[in-house]
Amino acid sequence: MDHDQTLRQAALELGFVTEAEFDRIVDARKMVKPYVATEQ
Repeated sequence: MDHDQTLRQAALELGFVTEAEFDRIVDARKMVKPYVATEQ
């Protein structure tokens, strides 16, 4: 928030993930309501 960036922009800029990895891992729908991660 301090840098006015999205989570995606920050993760890519910092080199934590590639665009494809981010798209595969991050599901915004699960970030806006209660969610319990399960093994899939």
